[in-house]
Amino acid sequence: MKKIKLFVSVLLSILLIFQLSLVAGASDSKDVNHENASFETAHKFVYNALLDDGPRIPDSESRLLPQTNTRANPSSVDLSSSQYFPPVRSQYNIGSCVSWASTYYQFGYQVASKYSLNVNNTNNLFSPKWVHNITIDGVDNPGSSFSSAYSVLKSNGAVRYSKFPPLSDWVDDPTTEYIPWHLNIDDMTEALRYRISDYQFLEFAEISEEDTPITSYNSSCLNNMKAFLSAGFVLTYSTDFGESNGVTNTDWIYGTLSNQTNSDYNGDYVCIRASNIKPGRQGHAMAIVGYNDNIRYDINGNGSIESFERGAFKVVNSHGTSWENEGFVWVMYDALNKVSNASNQNPSNRQAIFEGYGYYVINVKEYPCDVIAKVTLTHFDRRQIKLDLGVSDTSVNYPYETMTTMLSLRLFGERVNFSGTGTTSQTATFVFDFGDLYDLDTERSNCYIEILESALSGAAIVKEVELLDGTGKTVALETTDKTVNGTTEIYKFKLGIVGDVNNDASITTEDASLIQKYVASLVTLSNDDLKVADVNGDERVTASDATAIQKYLANIITQFDNGSVLLLE
Repeated sequence: MKKIKLFVSVLLSILLIFQLSLVAGASDSKDVNHENASFETAHKFVYNALLDDGPRIPDSESRLLPQTNTRANPSSVDLSSSQYFPPVRSQYNIGSCVSWASTYYQFGYQVASKYSLNVNNTNNLFSPKWVHNITIDGVDNPGSSFSSAYSVLKSNGAVRYSKFPPLSDWVDDPTTEYIPWHLNIDDMTEALRYRISDYQFLEFAEISEEDTPITSYNSSCLNNMKAFLSAGFVLTYSTDFGESNGVTNTDWIYGTLSNQTNSDYNGDYVCIRASNIKPGRQGHAMAIVGYNDNIRYDINGNGSIESFERGAFKVVNSHGTSWENEGFVWVMYDALNKVSNASNQNPSNRQAIFEGYGYYVINVKEYPCDVIAKVTLTHFDRRQIKLDLGVSDTSVNYPYETMTTMLSLRLFGERVNFSGTGTTSQTATFVFDFGDLYDLDTERSNCYIEILESALSGAAIVKEVELLDGTGKTVALETTDKTVNGTTEIYKFKLGIVGDVNNDASITTEDASLIQKYVASLVTLSNDDLKVADVNGDERVTASDATAIQKYLANIITQFDNGSVLLLE
């Protein structure tokens, strides 16, 4: 009998050891920097992402949320496995993480996947350096915010990676990298084609009300984030990161995956929480590219996998392929909680997503560039120039809707000229698209270009203002040489759509009929009507204009000889 009891005891011990070997490692052995910490410390990545204080809304109220049944989300999604996902690259020692996350990965993937661009060609990638250098507001290798990056991507897009590539190694003098602007007019015009049409700052739970919103891999608060990822939206977020300084316990805490359902994940690093990160200390930005509900890690170390110990987001970093899982890392769902489900995982400021429960989502669009503003300016201090676009209906003389462009006031940036090559006065030309403010689906409108020069640094000279339509035809040209010193100069243009004779924001057979009636002296047309009716540009309104509209509607011709937009006054 004693031998039987001994045999049973030994057998139970073996079974217990075998069970523990089936689950991921215990969490208490992972509260140290992992083997890549020496890589981080040696290379001194710079973390300067600025926090956004702007309003956020519950993700269930997002206008961008896919109209699908979020309960039907697949168990895993990995956008980084797509042929359209940009190759992992490094920001090196430049504080440009926000632009890498938003411009290179998020914007780059969504444009490439939507419009079938080959990302193996760097001319189909987008330059994070271009957006970063425009949006930084400070000195000493400064960072930027998501809101400023998205503002530039909405108004001006991003030049291609091949036209303004970031550095490919560490530099001793970061100013040589983050101060220059790329001002090639053709590249900036090309950048206007693909832009953000909308973006939102969302939250999956209310930080002031819910300490532990995620209690399981299938918690409902995760459904909308999963729905976005399932629909092809890369998500971005801010965090605090201590890895650049090598200070123990001011870091993300990692475990190593083992015995996963998908053995390919064995050996991957997984973040189980942050540890005592101090707010604002090491601001960093990354992008979420997927999720997997089947990732398992024994967070509390009790030898079994509980519901909250399943599921992780896949995150991409801008530290190159030598970082973690070839540039990626898993982040357990529980790491997003303010308070962990595991009692042994609750140091102060433990969240892997730093801005509460917030994340960012964007939508992208290909723009026809129906009305482009081309502005040439002279100044020695680019910080002091602000240029906005605006529109209104023709009954008023002030814009009721405006858009801030890449030229915005920078009170704390480097005091340099437009290209960043010095402090001497410089002339540069910029292009801007009125985009969603004005397109060929709008009635006649007033369009505005507002140029402000701050009185802090001296006069600017507006050399030239030109409007071009979608065919490249010059609609208006003012060579003003106007000095602007501490004031705002406003240029207003009243525009109409060529061929839209009845001003209903569309070209139809009714417009051709109106021209025919005018030629037969059956109706009268206003001066504005006559201008847009002259579709062949011969400064007369005849039956040939009506014929041209009919050919246009029959797709025999794709554009009018007189262009697409006209200056009415």
